[in-house]
Amino acid sequence: MDQFLVVVQDRLAVFFLVSGIEVFKIGIHLQPGCFLTGKTCLLLVAPLFAYLVDAIEHTVTALNYRLVILQTRGRAELEHFYVELIQKNQLDGLIITNLEATTPLIDQLILEGKIVLCNRYRGQTRQTVIGIDEEQASYEGTDLLLQHRHRKIAYCTAKKEIEQDDRFTGFLNAHRVHDCRFDPLHYYTEVRSIADGRRLIQELDLDCPYRPTAFFTNSDEVAAGMVSEAGRLGIPIPDSLSILGFDDQMIASLTQPEITTIRQPIQPMGEQAARQLIGKLEKFEENSDEAAELTTELIIRQTVGYLKGF
Repeated sequence: MDQFLVVVQDRLAVFFLVSGIEVFKIGIHLQPGCFLTGKTCLLLVAPLFAYLVDAIEHTVTALNYRLVILQTRGRAELEHFYVELIQKNQLDGLIITNLEATTPLIDQLILEGKIVLCNRYRGQTRQTVIGIDEEQASYEGTDLLLQHRHRKIAYCTAKKEIEQDDRFTGFLNAHRVHDCRFDPLHYYTEVRSIADGRRLIQELDLDCPYRPTAFFTNSDEVAAGMVSEAGRLGIPIPDSLSILGFDDQMIASLTQPEITTIRQPIQPMGEQAARQLIGKLEKFEENSDEAAELTTELIIRQTVGYLKGF
């Protein structure tokens, strides 16, 4: 799910309420020295983004800015509309938390210090992104599955296949190191939610010799859906199937069995994104393009293991 996090001007706060295909703009003029205290939160369904927003909001509030949250839901026209608001001087800057590709306008505004990229970027041009090393994190997670002798590992992604995906690159690199071939039939797209995770388990034929023996999922939500449905159907995890999550959300430790996952440093990521953008806007941060290292950690719980009989 794509989110736009918007830092608004001191004197003009602009809310965009998205309903269906219509966008309604409400402008609120503030008196000198006053700041907007409210915010809009439009369907922040993914817990990952909720935690990221919380970290960003705390940081920008401490620096006397206010936050407005805008959501694209993958719609290019909304993305373009929000970005253009900077050129119209209605917004100071944007923190974009999930960008598939840049445009000449976005590239220009990044150079001007008015847009900061955070979390994930899968475009073709090289950009500074405040986030984890997606390739390395994915490599380590996939390596864990391969060390447990899994050779038919499925890969789950929310999007359709794209040319530039560092997470998938790390996944493939681990396969190469272990001299293991990835089966493209095990590349699952449009996987986003608990319901999608349940569906994957429902469609899995355990008697098929070519079926995946492990899943590299794109979120703990998807992994939780898989674990829950496997329990309902009597499929033992990890004896018959291993499942690896991503993010280390709270839900990862609430399932039975608990989910082995890759922890992201969400709070430092949000804080750093907010400080970098405001540093650029206020021109008080000399090295605002430099990002501190954000490292991931494998959290070993109970959903990754050897297949029974190996």
